[in-house]
Amino acid sequence: MIRGPERATLADYEAILEIADTCFPHDRELGGMLARWPHCYLEDPRAIRNFLLIRDDGRPVSVVEYVDHVVKIGEGRVQVGGLTAVATLPSYRRRGFMTRLLERCIQCMGEEGYALSELGGYRLRYNRFGWENGGLEWRFDVDPRCLHERSRDDRYRVAPYERQPEALQAIVAIHDGELVGLERSAALTVTLLQRGGYETWLAQDPAGVAAYVTCYVDEDGERSVAEFGGHPEGICAILCHLIDDVGTRGLSIKSPRAHPFNEIFSSVSWRWGLAFPRMIKIIDLRRTLDSFAGQLLARCQQVELRKERSVALVVEETGQQVQVNLSPDRVSLSPVGKGTLAIRLPERAMVRLLFCPRGLGLWTDLPAGVRLFASLLPLDLFIWPLERV
Repeated sequence: MIRGPERATLADYEAILEIADTCFPHDRELGGMLARWPHCYLEDPRAIRNFLLIRDDGRPVSVVEYVDHVVKIGEGRVQVGGLTAVATLPSYRRRGFMTRLLERCIQCMGEEGYALSELGGYRLRYNRFGWENGGLEWRFDVDPRCLHERSRDDRYRVAPYERQPEALQAIVAIHDGELVGLERSAALTVTLLQRGGYETWLAQDPAGVAAYVTCYVDEDGERSVAEFGGHPEGICAILCHLIDDVGTRGLSIKSPRAHPFNEIFSSVSWRWGLAFPRMIKIIDLRRTLDSFAGQLLARCQQVELRKERSVALVVEETGQQVQVNLSPDRVSLSPVGKGTLAIRLPERAMVRLLFCPRGLGLWTDLPAGVRLFASLLPLDLFIWPLERV
């Protein structure tokens, strides 16, 4: 008998892993889903409840998980549900199970106070549930000649991270000082640094660990930087080491859109560009805008806003609406007032408005009175590749 969606229990843990390994053969061949995605398959009562299941005679046959993320946005924070483990056993596909699970997942995130959800995967598959490309990252392809023109800094000794306690403390402290990525515990950092397919390198000076770089290494030995932090010259020393001493043939960097090191990365690269690494769904419009109020205020001050302006945002399918009040010293939210200029958009178009840059032809017909608000966008949401689910 088919039953669900319902929450998983610890008794379902092995069955969930079996479904994942069956449905993702590439990861299975590279060590298995638990080794590759240990932060998604935690054998913990608090984590397991975020798996939703369809059962057949009690046996899990279809599964999805929403992982609880608290994402840093400068000094602000936003609660995000990272969607992962989207899998149905082959003999149970095309029966609408995943549609039921995703709809229930969206409902759970709304009830539990999530502002946003994010995921990776096939865009058209998730579009019909409201996820859309959004959130930007720079991708830099490093040119060894340009890198060496910066001259290798001999102050730094580069070595692999080998789970040294003092090195772990340094990585945690550096990451805590970053204004992007997940707010995470030391235990989660340990789990992430042990992910299959990843390696971490340290740049040390006499005072200790000055910088670190974590890379994803593909089957061809090419590396992409999945997280970094610390002194920029220490990071460059690690990049030099990977090319000169490790023999990396291809080396790329994935970096937040507004990271202060991007100018340095562009100076040592032969090619770069912006990409949408993930898809975003707005679960709660008001919570989303409240979380990004500090980012909006900083941009109001950058454009030297002189007087208060208000704009209403309305999501057509859900009816969610909120008025955003912008001023030189405060960004606040309120119920939509009579006569306030409004932007009414379908939910995917609202994602594009808030999280995609202008010039892509995705929205061009905004009322003249709300163009100031549009000039403050896109909002920056970034999760390091190492942290993604």
